[in-house]
Amino acid sequence: MTLIHEATHLNTGGQPFPSGALTRDRLAWIQRREASATLVSLTMQCRDRYHYALRLIHPGRPVPEAGRFPPNEIVACLLPAWDRVCCWYRDVLFDPQLDLFIC
Repeated sequence: MTLIHEATHLNTGGQPFPSGALTRDRLAWIQRREASATLVSLTMQCRDRYHYALRLIHPGRPVPEAGRFPPNEIVACLLPAWDRVCCWYRDVLFDPQLDLFIC
């Protein structure tokens, strides 16, 4: 399910929001709500890809275990950059009429 599709059906039992459109403010709210889970997931995916690449480059060698950071520390470090990326997306690429083409 895409972010826009999820946003139009969020907590409404499958019914669209009253306005029926995804606005910049609604998208900002969704991005803020999902920031923590998204950043932790992104960090874990990057770590896994790094380990996979090391295994391809140096087969048979043990992969060094990176220090474990609690998720709240990961989010605290990355949240300012994530906010800027989301703000840029809303300002430059967001098209409020895109949901007209989602069935």
